[in-house]
Amino acid sequence: MCLTAHFIDNDWKLNKRILNFCPISSHKGEAIGKAIEKCLLAWGIENVMTVTVDNASSNDTAIVYLKKRLNNWGTSVVKGEFLHVRCIAHIMNLVVTDGLKLVSDSIHRVGNAVRFVRSSSNRVEKFKRCAVAEKNSTQSMLCLDVPTRWNSTYLMLNTTVKFINAFERFDGEENHYHDDLWDVNGYGNGLGKPVFEDWDHVKNLIILLEAFYSLTLRVSGSSYVTSDTYFHEVTDVDCLLKQWCDSSNEDFKSMTLKIKEKCDKYWGDPTKFNVMLFLSVVLDPRYKWECVEYGICQMYETDVALAVCT
Repeated sequence: MCLTAHFIDNDWKLNKRILNFCPISSHKGEAIGKAIEKCLLAWGIENVMTVTVDNASSNDTAIVYLKKRLNNWGTSVVKGEFLHVRCIAHIMNLVVTDGLKLVSDSIHRVGNAVRFVRSSSNRVEKFKRCAVAEKNSTQSMLCLDVPTRWNSTYLMLNTTVKFINAFERFDGEENHYHDDLWDVNGYGNGLGKPVFEDWDHVKNLIILLEAFYSLTLRVSGSSYVTSDTYFHEVTDVDCLLKQWCDSSNEDFKSMTLKIKEKCDKYWGDPTKFNVMLFLSVVLDPRYKWECVEYGICQMYETDVALAVCT
């Protein structure tokens, strides 16, 4: 378990310090809560505003345990009612990963083609010659993804889609390309090489992933405050998804609907929002309460929005 503290010092500078990095005896929520409590006691930390954790049931239990401890210490804010903050980057990861499942075969075919090219230096050189012949820049070449990190999948697809014509030429010049990708024991695992439909899926997917990739980069910063942007980012994503849900492209629309459904699980009910995230916008002199009202009205039906804002 890694426990990181974010705080503002006497000079009004934002600080980030890793307090602890240790093994824990169990992944049960109470064990996690006790490990955090032990670390706080060791550092003499009593005042905790919020705790940001990944979205897991064990973390929910850990927060309940910590809330009790902080209340007993008499240092909790509003009796710990708003202690729990769900990590927006982790939620984005869950949301996007769910959406990727709809076009997983296309992603795998493109990834396998990249893996085949990168499997030897000779193939890489031959592919470069194909790219040059198709007038593709070879400054940013093919990169592989990490299956457990969707952002690396976006980077792989965003780079690869620029070489569609080069792959077609490579298919005609590399004898083993077709056979190996169709071989169940080869690079393609029997899925075959990317076809027109796969490239079409990839192009649509890049549009979706680019928005989430940029959002994740913005909210993952540790050298600047992000609490006042959390609400803005969520409302921006919601507005984008609503626009895309009306797309005439059925494949793009189905992916968007799947992602929107997952987003609504976390943000579809405004009462599940941590009120501190509203207050951070109100305290920002650029926005104030009117901005919160506007965002809520954009995200929710009129009757729901009015109930929250009044």
